[in-house]
Amino acid sequence: MPKRANLQIVLRRDPQLQCVNEKIARLSAAKPWGDVCATLALAARLAEEAIEVATELQRMPGASVRALQPTLDFWRQVRECNRAAALLCSGENQTLVDALVTFRFLQTSAGEAPDASQQ
Repeated sequence: MPKRANLQIVLRRDPQLQCVNEKIARLSAAKPWGDVCATLALAARLAEEAIEVATELQRMPGASVRALQPTLDFWRQVRECNRAAALLCSGENQTLVDALVTFRFLQTSAGEAPDASQQ
């Protein structure tokens, strides 16, 4: 009978990705860059509230479930995109490309480049 091999999955951390994510986290902890992350998180929360309202409207007597479906789909997309963007802007990027784009986005969205001490 053949021996069973124990397979271990080891995640290799990309040092460049980790470095850029750390820079992003430092930026998002300071003003005005933290406001970008907070705005995205708020947009996701407001979209969640819109979903709740549309769902309640669907339950009303005589309401058309089909008529509200495009609205629900729209607000779900808004919620998911803003949630994802808020995570990325807090330094939770999974790829170096995502991290670099996010870092550049934060730099330009605040209207000014961070000083060298934050990089």
